[in-house]
Amino acid sequence: MGIRELLKISSPDLLPAHADQPILTQESPLYMALMAMLSTRNGFYSLESSIHVYSLSGLSAGSNFTLERWNKPELWKDAYSGVADNIFCFGQDLFGNQYCFSDERICLFDAETAELEYMAATLDEWAELVMNDNYWSGHSLAHSWQAEYGAVTPGHRLIPKLPFILGGKFEAANLHCFENVKAMHYRAELFIQMRDTPDNTQVKLKII
Repeated sequence: MGIRELLKISSPDLLPAHADQPILTQESPLYMALMAMLSTRNGFYSLESSIHVYSLSGLSAGSNFTLERWNKPELWKDAYSGVADNIFCFGQDLFGNQYCFSDERICLFDAETAELEYMAATLDEWAELVMNDNYWSGHSLAHSWQAEYGAVTPGHRLIPKLPFILGGKFEAANLHCFENVKAMHYRAELFIQMRDTPDNTQVKLKII
């Protein structure tokens, strides 16, 4: 099974569970499967930190990387001006693209373009994809970057210095280790600038 195999190669729980830990109350198969996975492993990193799955909750209730906190609109979703309102994010790839539920499907929310790309119908299918197809995790770049620069700092993702949508290369030299929430706001600003603009429009980038 996909989830079982993924957990075998993943980190220990990121947050310790506690007795009054809240649960996801939605009755859909996807939410129930996520609840089961997080009851087994309360958040984790995998594949050299290229995959980050958020915790259900834990003793560090203020953590940005619990499901409840990460999906609060004011943390980063509001920066996308409504486009990210109807997705429920449960993890992210190496670049901060969000693994999410949308209309009872698992999709990837592209942080630069705000586009949704269908991934899978079940969490087991999702787990098989991220383990076996580098496209969905960025694992090979995680390996290359860390071999040269060291481990990815917890709470950070590798963000392109020149955004991919503007021609930035998928290579270690174009990546910068950046804090997750700030990185989402940076890409949201890029998305807002580029949305509905003609080709060859000038874009103003903040230096990170």
